[in-house]
Amino acid sequence: MAHEARTDASQRPPCPVPAATRAATPAIDTLPAMDVRILGPLEVLHEGQPVGLGGPRDRALLTLLVAHAGQVVSSDRLIEAMWGDHLPRDPQHALQAAVSRLRKALQAVGAPNVVVTRSPGYALDIEPEAVDAARFERLIERARRHEDPAARAAALQEAFVLWRGPPLADVTYEDWAEPEISRLEEVRLGAVEDEIDAQLALGRHAEVLGRLGTLVEEHPGRERLRGQLMLALYRAGRQAEALELYEKTRVSLVEELGLDPGRDLQRLQQRILRQDPSLDWSPPPPTRTNLPEPLTSFVGREEETERVAKLLAESRLVTLTGPGGSGKTRLAAEAGAALADRYRDGVWLVELAPLT
Repeated sequence: MAHEARTDASQRPPCPVPAATRAATPAIDTLPAMDVRILGPLEVLHEGQPVGLGGPRDRALLTLLVAHAGQVVSSDRLIEAMWGDHLPRDPQHALQAAVSRLRKALQAVGAPNVVVTRSPGYALDIEPEAVDAARFERLIERARRHEDPAARAAALQEAFVLWRGPPLADVTYEDWAEPEISRLEEVRLGAVEDEIDAQLALGRHAEVLGRLGTLVEEHPGRERLRGQLMLALYRAGRQAEALELYEKTRVSLVEELGLDPGRDLQRLQQRILRQDPSLDWSPPPPTRTNLPEPLTSFVGREEETERVAKLLAESRLVTLTGPGGSGKTRLAAEAGAALADRYRDGVWLVELAPLT
């Protein structure tokens, strides 16, 4: 007798995103009531209603609180960020007035008071998911778990929708903002490199050549981007240009830093020189399946999908339970598609509902 494992598919309702809006809506669970956006100019919305944020100093106050959401920011640090060397006559009173204005702006759209007083200063008491930067980082981590390069590329592209411009755009030139701006830019650039890797794995080297050329110019110190461009050039039949790019990189590093390219780039150059067949792209063998092509994105069920995968690794029979309409069939299909490569004979859907 096959051992049976069960999991309840109704523990969390599905939250599909219509295909027509997928390009404009990132693959996230339902947006929180309070939506704070720092991946671009500062914006705050409560249930879709924009919150008036006042002038530059009030915006600086909120930006610093958002960048440290859930943490206490001292009054002295807030005052320094808002006024620098041009302090008002009574800095503490001026800070309290700015906090009061921010609280009133939130109340005007029915938002709760999330700017709380905590010694020795103030804190923004919101869930991490309320901040778009935190959502972006979670989406990137989720996308990297996809084994299928097409799914990984699509998930990364949807995450990029959250970016509306440079991070913390209102305070770009403030010294206190530089570390967080640099960190967020690094996270985004790493995700861009991951997405290009996925595109190369799909054989789309010709499509990414232009993007890679621009990225290499904008980020000359990123050897990973240069390696990706070398590989794309080689696969496009431009071996000489790929080797020329390596030589330019080597000369630049030696002259500016006294360093040779990293080992990965050196190995890639050697493989290109000997025309290593492993560099050539070939389409993966098709997976045998009759699973239907999904018409909408599948979000908000990562825990259940991972649990199904774990149970299938341990048991021959796994049963999904839950009330009608809770998404059992969709969860089963998505789990099967994600695990298709595990099974030599593919993954198949057998409809039993019509049988008597």
